[in-house]
Amino acid sequence: MLLLTTDIRSQKALQTHSNPSAEATFWFPATEVQFRIRANVYCLPAPTHPWAASFPAARLGPPSTPWEQHRLEAYDSLPEHLRASFTRPAPGEPLANYDDSKAWVATLPRRADARDEATRKLIDAALENFALVVLEPLHVDLVELAVIPNRRTVWKKKESEEEGWEEGLVVP
Repeated sequence: MLLLTTDIRSQKALQTHSNPSAEATFWFPATEVQFRIRANVYCLPAPTHPWAASFPAARLGPPSTPWEQHRLEAYDSLPEHLRASFTRPAPGEPLANYDDSKAWVATLPRRADARDEATRKLIDAALENFALVVLEPLHVDLVELAVIPNRRTVWKKKESEEEGWEEGLVVP
């Protein structure tokens, strides 16, 4: 699984909730390597969010997987200016001018470092908007262009987890 983060109020969260199929491409110019990953994408919001019940935890790992703990740890791992961004108005909302943003909270500490009730309330508000994004890879395509002749390998996830992955060499 690949773990990312987002604001649950964002358009991308809404789009992945309604259609969890996605593809991502990563190009590394220094090594001339490209990865293309086809995946199912799931957002894990705060437990109080209506979408929390539809998160496919059983599909993504053993029953003991501490998904909420992963979400909280991901939040704490962000730089303090990014943690604060989850207290702002929803992403994509109209903004009259950039001066309005001067009133926004600039930084937030990690949860364990909150020293007063006002800061704890801001962190709670941020966590209500913070979501863990889980990419469940289904197909991985690796192209290596620095080697001559070029190489391309694909991996396809088999139907059941126990079956693992099928690897194949293909023409670049």
